[in-house]
Amino acid sequence: MSDCGLGGQIPNSLFNLTSLLHLDLSYNYLSAHIPAWFENVTGRLLSLDLSWNQNLGGDISFIGQRKSSLSLTRIVLSGTASKGRIPSAIWNISCLEHLRLSDTRIEGEIPASIGNLSSLQSLDLSDTRIEGGIPSAIGNALSLESLHLSYTGIEGEIPSAIGNALSLERLHLSYTGIEGEIPSAIGNVSSLKSLYLYDISIEGEFPVSILNLSKLVELDLSYNMITGVIPASLDSLSSLVSLDLNANELNGTIPSTISNLVNLRSLLLHSNSLSGLISLSVFDNLTSLDRLYLSYNQLTVNIDSTWIPQFKLSDLALGSCNLDRIPSFLVTQYGLEYLDLSANSIQTNIPSWIWSLPSLSNLNLSCNQLTGSLPSRQTLPMYFDYLDLHNNSLEGSLHLPLAGAYLLDLSMNQFNGSIPSHIGACLENAMFLSLSRNNLSGAIPDSICTPYLQVLDLSKNTLSSVIPLHLTRNCSSLSVLDLAENHLEGKLPAEWGNITKIHTLKLNGNHLRGVIPSSISEGRSLQVLDLGNNDLEGTLPQWIGKLSQLHVLVLRSNHFHGSIPRQVIGLPNLQILDLSGNHLSGAIPSNLTNLLAIVNASQNNSNHLEDVRYTNKITISWKGWDVEFVKVLFILKCNLKLSGIPFTNISFCNNSSGYGNCTSIERIGEAKNSDGEMIGWAVGLGLSYGMGFFIVIGVLTLNKRVRKRAFDFYDVVILAIDGCIRG
Repeated sequence: MSDCGLGGQIPNSLFNLTSLLHLDLSYNYLSAHIPAWFENVTGRLLSLDLSWNQNLGGDISFIGQRKSSLSLTRIVLSGTASKGRIPSAIWNISCLEHLRLSDTRIEGEIPASIGNLSSLQSLDLSDTRIEGGIPSAIGNALSLESLHLSYTGIEGEIPSAIGNALSLERLHLSYTGIEGEIPSAIGNVSSLKSLYLYDISIEGEFPVSILNLSKLVELDLSYNMITGVIPASLDSLSSLVSLDLNANELNGTIPSTISNLVNLRSLLLHSNSLSGLISLSVFDNLTSLDRLYLSYNQLTVNIDSTWIPQFKLSDLALGSCNLDRIPSFLVTQYGLEYLDLSANSIQTNIPSWIWSLPSLSNLNLSCNQLTGSLPSRQTLPMYFDYLDLHNNSLEGSLHLPLAGAYLLDLSMNQFNGSIPSHIGACLENAMFLSLSRNNLSGAIPDSICTPYLQVLDLSKNTLSSVIPLHLTRNCSSLSVLDLAENHLEGKLPAEWGNITKIHTLKLNGNHLRGVIPSSISEGRSLQVLDLGNNDLEGTLPQWIGKLSQLHVLVLRSNHFHGSIPRQVIGLPNLQILDLSGNHLSGAIPSNLTNLLAIVNASQNNSNHLEDVRYTNKITISWKGWDVEFVKVLFILKCNLKLSGIPFTNISFCNNSSGYGNCTSIERIGEAKNSDGEMIGWAVGLGLSYGMGFFIVIGVLTLNKRVRKRAFDFYDVVILAIDGCIRG
């Protein structure tokens, strides 16, 4: 009765089937409380499969408590709402062969008694709340063929006893707390076909014992800390179909013996330190090759202009491989879906045949020296999932695919003209759009606001007119809005219906006027608010103190007057404050010293940008310098290690009530970095006319050459109020 569209409660008539041995109700829409239902089961049920009924659940402690469960050889509750600790009785069901509880809310640990389950063939607890270590007794489960513990809280090392599980065919421990080296005993498990250990903390050199696993079909050790070289004897894994060593610390060359792995379909080696010259023709024997990732190593890839491979690729990644042209063989790859040629030295127009590849949906040609223009809208493919052409020299009008991509990045080019009025039709599914750093002019079209758009970056163009109301009313998913350094004018929109979800709002460097609307006070998720270099006026609103998540507040170079509200200084997470170039007056609020508490913060939670490509850049005024801080939120996200610094020597110039006359600078310690540049821990205060007021707490590079360019400060906390106090 699997996948029959059944819904509602499990029918009572099933309870009367006293001879029922196997019950499979998986992949339906049933809803019930499993323990209550199970109490009515009579007879000797051998197999129970209720998986992938998402509303079917309850505490699983019933298993093993009733006599009806002691005969079970197969228990499958994956993808249900089951919860609670795995009952200890379950490990005493001696006839149990298959236990699959993945994608549930169960918890607990795997006990040593698992070694008593001599009939156990498969154990799947992946994507649950299981924790603790893998007991050495796992080696006593001599019938075990499949062990899936990925996406759990399992931790510790892989026990050497795993080498005794001689029937094991599939071992999946990815995305857990597993660490240390892969035990050499794993080479004894000659039956192993699938080994997934990605994104854990495996270290040490490539484990040569794995080379004994001649039946191995899938090997994934990606996103670990594996060092050393890829062994030349890798071709002993003659059955290998998929090899993923992405994102490790491997060095040396790619051994030519890989070409002997004639069954290989997927070869993923990107983001290591592999080096040397390699010709793609070395893979000629791999006629089944489907995915090839060599990006972001130290390789120079050579591709003969007349070479046509025997394989047909779906994915090819050759980013940062010292290419000087787009490989011509790609015109034959009709099944190509993903192409990454980013960060090379390609100096040419984009060939027209690229747009004609029928399956291509992910294209990354960013960070090259591409010239020319995009083809007409009618020539572009109907659909792209991902189109990244940023940081090239493309020019001309902006032509976009007919249907919307999820990610569209055309920033840092020389496109001109206006943003097409029909852009909304191209953004139906878009979550990320960046047209930053082009020469675009005219108004922002209303249609640019689409329901799924999360990041919109139109900064550093010459866009004019007013901010469209659709942007502030209807973009319900928007989390980053960057319109900085354009020619926008008029007042800030009074209505910001979507402000509750916005994390970053940057309108710096426009001609906006009027007061800051009070509707922005509802932006309880705001972490970056940059309204600097406009014509805003009025007093600083006290409601800014409600923006408790704010890390960066830049209101510099406007026409604000009056005093600095205590509420602004009292923001608990504030790390960059720039009010310079206004007409503020009065004393600095006495609660300024509360800001020093941030040096004790060990972690902040600025994680909203981890999965998107937007890079925050904030410019603040520093001792006459306009300094651009790059990736501000990423910087502020790191662990701060400043709590041990002896701030007892900080001078506030013997003015405990106002600090209004402070003019001195106290230096706390000096050191040199690995480049011999002077690093200083400093807290400076100064209020003379033209010097202004300035505080820095953190690591500052004092080398002028470095200071002139964009800074990537780590573990730095900055407060700047430069030249804003008029006595």
